[in-house]
Amino acid sequence: MKTFGTWFVVLAAFLAAILVVPVGAVDAAPARAQVFRAGDVTAVIAPDGHEITVNLGSGSLATDAASNTLTVFDGKGRVSEVVPLGAVTADVAADQKSAVLSGAPAVRHPVSRAKDKAYADMMMKLNRNWPCAAPSVIAGGIIGFLVGFFLILGWVLATPIGLGIGAFVGYSNCGHGETIRAIQKWIGTP
Repeated sequence: MKTFGTWFVVLAAFLAAILVVPVGAVDAAPARAQVFRAGDVTAVIAPDGHEITVNLGSGSLATDAASNTLTVFDGKGRVSEVVPLGAVTADVAADQKSAVLSGAPAVRHPVSRAKDKAYADMMMKLNRNWPCAAPSVIAGGIIGFLVGFFLILGWVLATPIGLGIGAFVGYSNCGHGETIRAIQKWIGTP
């Protein structure tokens, strides 16, 4: 019984991601740095995500190479926090009020640019045709639920199947089937 529930959740999440979640363009403008503030501490995450700059309003920072840690001192010079660095390196500024934390470069997923473009095209068409296909998807889910309602736990299997069939019918009829072709192209692109 747990397996059916798990598969239902996985399928529902997959359908929600495919049908509802918008996506940005492949060649979109570069991301901006993210800034977070908590009390007198400010953290700035670089757009590429490889560096975090931490600034303290009061207190100071120090690194210990022997234990590979970053120590945070409060305004009175007492140890406030000891942070193990692991694979991260910390470069503390001369005034000991800020540090740049950097790690190993992120591993790029080996997906081709053509696959990325096919995915972006597919998501654009899924989102553009959603208002037209939504009634079919919802009707398929309701029909699947009702058919499965009379079976013991049949609705757990029948509802996602009904949603899938409704999505196929809805997207086949909306936009002259461009979404279905985009999905096929994305699946077939190496």
